[in-house]
Amino acid sequence: MGGKYELSWNPRNKQNDSTIGCKILALRPSKFLTFEWKGPKQFKRFMNNADPLTQVVVFFVPCDRESEQCTEIYLIHFGWRGSEEWEKARLWFDKAWAVALSELERYVKHW
Repeated sequence: MGGKYELSWNPRNKQNDSTIGCKILALRPSKFLTFEWKGPKQFKRFMNNADPLTQVVVFFVPCDRESEQCTEIYLIHFGWRGSEEWEKARLWFDKAWAVALSELERYVKHW
């Protein structure tokens, strides 16, 4: 593992709104994916210079609903520190991940 990846929330401002420099930490196909994570520009000052960075684990769990195969996705974002600014970032990401997973579900249902 240790392969680099890059996601950008704003392609015109990658230095402030991306995961530049993050790595995939673990991968087991169809089971889980673990990767480092950075925050957007409002949290960049403390989040993106933390050592270690926060990490995300995504679990893929097969399920069967009404004779239809499906996959449940569970996401855990960890590595938060204890200050007030870190708590604001954590709460922001609680909402952001919920929106992202909801959009993914909506996309998959229409696929």
